[in-house]
Amino acid sequence: MKFRHFYILLFLPFGLLAQKPLNPPAPTGPQSIVEILNSDIQDGVNLKDMQNVTFRGNVIFRHQGVMMSTDLAIQNRTLNTVEAFGNIKINQGDTLTIVGDTLFYEGNSRIATIWGKSVILRDKKVTLRTQKVIYNMANGMAYYPVHGRIQQDSSTLTSNTGYYNTNTKYFNYIGDVEVLNPKFVLCTDTMDYDTHTKRAIFKAFTTITGETGVLTAEKGWYNIQTKESYFSGRSQVEHEKYILIGDTLQYDNASDFGWAKGNAVFVSKTDSLISVGDAMYRDGKAGWTRVIGSTISQYYSGGKPSLLASDSLRIIEKPKQDTTSKAPEKEDIQWIIAQGGVKLYREDVQGIADSLIYNALDSTIGYYQDPVLWHKRNQIKADSIEVFLKNQKLERMELIKNCFIIEQDTLLNFNQIKGRMMTARFDDSSRIEQIHISGNAESKYFILDDTQKIVGLDLTQCASMKFIFLRDELEDIHFYGDVDSRLVPPGEITLTESRFEDFKYRIEEKPSKEKILSLKLGQLLQEQLLKYLRTESLEDPVLTRASVE
Repeated sequence: MKFRHFYILLFLPFGLLAQKPLNPPAPTGPQSIVEILNSDIQDGVNLKDMQNVTFRGNVIFRHQGVMMSTDLAIQNRTLNTVEAFGNIKINQGDTLTIVGDTLFYEGNSRIATIWGKSVILRDKKVTLRTQKVIYNMANGMAYYPVHGRIQQDSSTLTSNTGYYNTNTKYFNYIGDVEVLNPKFVLCTDTMDYDTHTKRAIFKAFTTITGETGVLTAEKGWYNIQTKESYFSGRSQVEHEKYILIGDTLQYDNASDFGWAKGNAVFVSKTDSLISVGDAMYRDGKAGWTRVIGSTISQYYSGGKPSLLASDSLRIIEKPKQDTTSKAPEKEDIQWIIAQGGVKLYREDVQGIADSLIYNALDSTIGYYQDPVLWHKRNQIKADSIEVFLKNQKLERMELIKNCFIIEQDTLLNFNQIKGRMMTARFDDSSRIEQIHISGNAESKYFILDDTQKIVGLDLTQCASMKFIFLRDELEDIHFYGDVDSRLVPPGEITLTESRFEDFKYRIEEKPSKEKILSLKLGQLLQEQLLKYLRTESLEDPVLTRASVE
């Protein structure tokens, strides 16, 4: 027997899904009764007592505009509930459907609980598969208390439990959350997801593994579609060639552009370089990294580490290789440009300047604007200084304009040479072999005998001169052009005569490892050296390529 059009006047519903949907609030207003539209067989009809009615075969019922169908349904009209079994299907509006094996529907609260081996909720482009869904039709909130899998576009998301707001299209996932995408995998413990903006928002430790690297953060957001991200808390991007870390971090995986702020760290794996600063900006496609604020870097090459501190730093990479070329390139960095308060420490030379440019391709270091270098007992100054390396050892220096070298000898006397231009050459052990001065050459040199007693002070002026050394000791001097020279006896040497007017010994400004590492972010640099790179000790940090590849 078919039962059709059993109709009772509908009233407005009242009820919301609470935080824990298993305990909904009790109804407080007038309710509407679930309307049965169709069934093949009806059992238990009693006009005086219609508490329980069973409907079998092609059962269709409706409540508040929502259509539900099943094979078998038991309606309790007193409690305004429906229990349904077999081929459950719920349709709300034009887009939302839920299918399953078993349904319990509370008409007063408008909460539907659906069970089954495979409960499927579909809403436009979103598909949720689980084994239990609790759906509040009043506010559009769906809750799955067991493991669920969501499919949207090309991404698959799984979690232990979760909520889905069918009105706002907003998900909240809880427990072992994983997003699988052809181009990345995201893992976290708790995450919100906006299906409109494609933005995943997380507040627990999260890893995002992509084609070229891994993102890790404590909280932030990641756009699944554009691959843009923003992280707060200590966050890190580890690319196949570099690492970027900061207290806050924003990164666009598609364009390989990002910035880090607050105790920022940049590690170049291919070049064994590590930099720290207040903030960093990285453009992978353009091939540059900029570090600003209290920057300290250590760059390793040829067995010797260099410590470099400055107000700002730019790291510029070589242009991308022609894809047809088969020649491998191990190192990517072409230029390192430091500006403001530059301090450099190498084992063989130390220096200060306002700016420094290191060309990694031809192994030259340029010091500009009031540079001063120290090499063993020598203080070297000029308007600008170019240092040329060979096999990462000193080969020569070119001093340009207002050149001034001061050497303190074993008796603590100051030997001095001046001139317009100077060239210093070094042996394989980075010892000075010769110094050639051209243009207005002047010298004040203390002559010592074999017993290291002062013979006199040699004062010489000429067009040019050449000093020749053997194992750091003066071997010979050559003078060229008109020579004006005299020797001042030891007893007649005065302080004024022994020093040029612009003499200034600045040994207290000489950088050391300890001085550089005692700067604002020195401790951070040491921590990162220990974390990412093999080190000898904090007093002598050494980066090794094998440890970062």
